[in-house]
Amino acid sequence: MAKGLTQEELSALCDFDQRYISQVETGQRNLTVLSLYELAQALGTTPVALITPDGEATD
Repeated sequence: MAKGLTQEELSALCDFDQRYISQVETGQRNLTVLSLYELAQALGTTPVALITPDGEATD
C-alpha cells in the first residue's frame, strides 16, 4: 500500500513518533494490535489491508 507519505507526515497523522515508525518499517520493532489498528485508521484503510502480502486479494 503506497500513500506517498514521509515518515514525518505519517507520524503527524497517527501521533506516533517518527523514530517508532522508522523502527517498524525496518523491522526493528513490531506493532501491537492496537498500534496496527491506529495506523490503519490514520491511513484510511483496514488492518487486514496493511498485513496482507502484496498481490494477494482479500475477501
